[in-house]
Amino acid sequence: MNLVQSAMPDDTRHDQGSTPVDAYTTGRSRTGHYKQPGSHLTYCGRHALARTSTHTKMCTRCVKAEARDRAEAEATANEHRQNAPTLAERAKVRYALVGKGRRVHYSNNDDTLCGRQVSEYTDGLDERHESLCTPCIRAAEKRAHSRALAAAAVDLPEIAEQTGAQFQRSARAVAAVEHAEHVEAAVEHAEALHAAALVTEADATQGTWRGDWIGEQADDHALFPVDRPADQGALFATN
Repeated sequence: MNLVQSAMPDDTRHDQGSTPVDAYTTGRSRTGHYKQPGSHLTYCGRHALARTSTHTKMCTRCVKAEARDRAEAEATANEHRQNAPTLAERAKVRYALVGKGRRVHYSNNDDTLCGRQVSEYTDGLDERHESLCTPCIRAAEKRAHSRALAAAAVDLPEIAEQTGAQFQRSARAVAAVEHAEHVEAAVEHAEALHAAALVTEADATQGTWRGDWIGEQADDHALFPVDRPADQGALFATN
């Protein structure tokens, strides 16, 4: 290793031709980098420009970070596989043996999914029976897929019914709010019109005979007695 190479602590040497095909270049440097998934940046924070297969060394930071992410992803996948239902559970089949064969089969009746007669049922793989029948696996996958589609078809109407009912409740609530707003606006408009009418009427009668009492008049020649002021000018306001 020369002085230039020893002055690059962030780089790690690889054997000639061992640079990964998913390595990226970040410029004229001969060091390859790993790009972060879904990003234009490498794990060490540089801009990934293009794929490269000619670099003979990889960035140490990128190598370590990529290995860490890959290990975490594999651990998550393993955990999911451990907690997920098995193919036998999804296909609703049992493990079975055929004669003295060393393969484990799937069965949903007296025959295996590959069409052979069941000799006995078992709990799954063991030291003597370490592999599954490939035709049974294919048939079980198709069976599991069909069951999943059937379950989805059963649940779909109920989901749709709940979504329609929720939409109707929301629509009724919106309609009620809009109606209340219209009513409130109508009331405010009517009150405004009434107030304007009162003002207009007051302005029109102010200083006229409609706005004041006409006053008492002599009744010396009245044909009948008049009770003042209730009878005389009863249609007009008193002050």
